[in-house]
Amino acid sequence: MRHTFCSIIFTSLLASGLSLAAPQAPVNPPPTPAPPARGELAGYRQRLALSADQQVQFRTILQDRKAQIAAVRNDASLSPKNRNRQIKEIRLATNNKLRALLTDAQAVEFDQIQRERQQQMQNKRQTTPPPPPQD
Repeated sequence: MRHTFCSIIFTSLLASGLSLAAPQAPVNPPPTPAPPARGELAGYRQRLALSADQQVQFRTILQDRKAQIAAVRNDASLSPKNRNRQIKEIRLATNNKLRALLTDAQAVEFDQIQRERQQQMQNKRQTTPPPPPQD
């Protein structure tokens, strides 16, 4: 009997020690807007020769875009068509805000970057097979 009691206590201590040693992540961590991909801002900085002030403004606008798109993607009440439409509108508004910060020469290069990205997306769509039909 004493042996069984000691085994139970030992097992309990061992189990509680393991749970203390490896804290569990919260089930639903609060959403935090992540900064935009460094590559995107770095690409703009390099190709557009952004000033320090422009870089700060770009970062803020890109972070805002990321948060807005995340909110739309997490809105279960939207149909896929409406979700895509809203994301497209957010991206267009973001591009307009970014473009407004640029000099005329930078704006020409920005427009070229946007055309290149659009072409890349078209190429990707053409090479990606469509999803199977859902019944």
